[in-house]
Amino acid sequence: MITNVRNRPSFRPLLPSLTEAWLESAIDPVLWSWVNPVGGTAWAPGIHTTGHRMVWSRPDASNNCQLWANIATTISPVKTRQDAIVQVATFEFELKLSNVANIDTTSFFLGLVASSLIAGRTRLADDIIGWGLFSDALQSVTNESGVETVNTGFGETLTNFNKLKVELSYGHAKFFINERQVADHTTNLSALIFMPSFYMATEAGGNATIYLGTNRAWMEDLLR
Repeated sequence: MITNVRNRPSFRPLLPSLTEAWLESAIDPVLWSWVNPVGGTAWAPGIHTTGHRMVWSRPDASNNCQLWANIATTISPVKTRQDAIVQVATFEFELKLSNVANIDTTSFFLGLVASSLIAGRTRLADDIIGWGLFSDALQSVTNESGVETVNTGFGETLTNFNKLKVELSYGHAKFFINERQVADHTTNLSALIFMPSFYMATEAGGNATIYLGTNRAWMEDLLR
């Protein structure tokens, strides 16, 4: 848990790392902002039966929920200057979904969004890196100015907890599910600073639940 930004709600820092294992009683309003569904279960922390410490929300049919960080991690997969320090940046989180068939796959997005345009960011937005859904299965997504690179068909079981990871380095966005690399995007990588964001909406067919376990982001030196 980051502690050096507490009691400074108007300050949006650039930090090299974030680790969030969630408070027991409430979501930290300094580190996070959220939108609760109009109908359904609001975001709340808890302990899953699998032992995961988590936050979760269950929107009713035709509702949505979003959770996003109030900090920007210094993550960019594009070297914009010759004198820039090149590092590897990683963002990972634990995810479980229920009633996946009820999730609106056109807007569902979990991952990194441009820090200057954080609120309301969905799969329909430009300049995102992370995970969408296609035919009720995970899809890796990189988007630069509205042009996408995608991959899908990874064989995951979304009703179990999975660890999803994106590793960004100069010219690459590598995607991992439970430490198995499933995609490597080398195109449509936006040269922006990103913030974590989690968005889910439901279709008219019924509710769905999103469970988020520990998530973290960090930087490492790129050794040559």
